[in-house]
Amino acid sequence: MVLKILFGYLVTILGGSFFVSSMFRLVNFKEGKFSGIKYAGMLIGFFERFIILTLVLLNQYSAIAFIFTAKSIARFEELKKQGPL
Repeated sequence: MVLKILFGYLVTILGGSFFVSSMFRLVNFKEGKFSGIKYAGMLIGFFERFIILTLVLLNQYSAIAFIFTAKSIARFEELKKQGPL
């Protein structure tokens, strides 16, 4: 059981990184004005996926909704400055 859970974390954290970077390549996303500390986004993504998988395993789905809400609030000003697509 413990090995299954550890494998799940490994696949979620590292596989999620691969999936997100693949999606950005598909839409030709290039780093520019949104770049910052090197690898910061990758590390934040690892941590975020770790927390979400932990909450799924603990059946705390409302806490996952709270994470997405907090991210939306944190990025609101950035999105407002960016303007409409």
